[in-house]
Amino acid sequence: MADSLSLLRCLALVGAAQLLAACASEAEEPVLPPATVRNLMLGKTIPASNVVFAAAAEPPASDQDWRQVGQSARTLAEAGLKLQLGAKGSGKDSWRRYAQAMADAALKVAKAVDKHDVDAVSAAGNQVFEACEGCHRSFYKKSETTG
Repeated sequence: MADSLSLLRCLALVGAAQLLAACASEAEEPVLPPATVRNLMLGKTIPASNVVFAAAAEPPASDQDWRQVGQSARTLAEAGLKLQLGAKGSGKDSWRRYAQAMADAALKVAKAVDKHDVDAVSAAGNQVFEACEGCHRSFYKKSETTG
């Protein structure tokens, strides 16, 4: 009787462990695949930066145009934060600094947009550009982002 009770306890423990393992593996699977740097650049960063840079060349004409520039600046700031998560290897500290610099400059653009200050949008847009260019000089490999 004691042996069958021990066997039942053992089977119950094994079953519980399998159930917990199944629940844990389901919880760890992301709903969407993680964004790659390439996806983030092509899908968010580049389109948003194009809007910000265009606003310096041709100031927004309507409230809707200003909102679009502001939203693009906020998208850039968010992308900068996401890019920091991808930092790895020996250059991770530099990578994070560039990504943070882009995010900080993008938030300056957003604040300038709130004031409809074209000169401040342009100046902060230049800071976004400088952060992007610095990062690209250090990390961009054409073969990784094309084709």
